[in-house]
Amino acid sequence: MAKKSKTTQHLSPNTLKYWYDQKKNWLNPEYQKESVGTTYQKQILVDSMLHDINMSKLYFRRIDKDQYEYEVVDGQQRLRSIFKP
Repeated sequence: MAKKSKTTQHLSPNTLKYWYDQKKNWLNPEYQKESVGTTYQKQILVDSMLHDINMSKLYFRRIDKDQYEYEVVDGQQRLRSIFKP
């Protein structure tokens, strides 16, 4: 079995927003829990980003499913908190 390559890359907030708007990310893989989080928790996350405080990494897997190009392996709730009002 061929080993799949792994890459690490820094994605700008603009790239993440573009992917989100263009629906390039599949946010609901079967293993993801439902979106939760209070408004306050979402505000803290966004505030942390604006103040350049480190946050957990986001993990994506390249896929070919319908129109999606990437599956969100870890970070679905953070992405929803950032981009969904």
